[in-house]
Amino acid sequence: MYTLKQIEAALKLLDQYDGQLSKTARELNINRRTLLSWREKRRRNEPLLKRNRNSWSKWSKEQKHEAIEYYFSHGESVTKTCRKLGFPTTSTLRYRVSKDKRWKSKHKTHKKATILSQEEKQQAVVDLVTRDS
Repeated sequence: MYTLKQIEAALKLLDQYDGQLSKTARELNINRRTLLSWREKRRRNEPLLKRNRNSWSKWSKEQKHEAIEYYFSHGESVTKTCRKLGFPTTSTLRYRVSKDKRWKSKHKTHKKATILSQEEKQQAVVDLVTRDS
């Protein structure tokens, strides 16, 4: 990840080299396509760095709680919940629902393996062979 200062310095050097992407990329050890992307963003007056935002952070605490409650009270359908409440994607809601204790108690993900001694294994085989069909 590059800082804004690094990006601006790279674009300044690119200007000094009259837009020669390869030469600038070699000198700074930056991918040519990255430089091209930065140059295009500058040309279009777009921000050079965008802050990554979790789509879930766009919703208030009450809206998040409402979505999870709606999910559990209306048939546990993520798609239906997203459509009803206007959420853009199902993946974030699905992730949040999986962290809820109600979901965890209902969907046990892993069971510990039963460890049997050699004698118990042999007895199980004998019981299986000798039982009535």
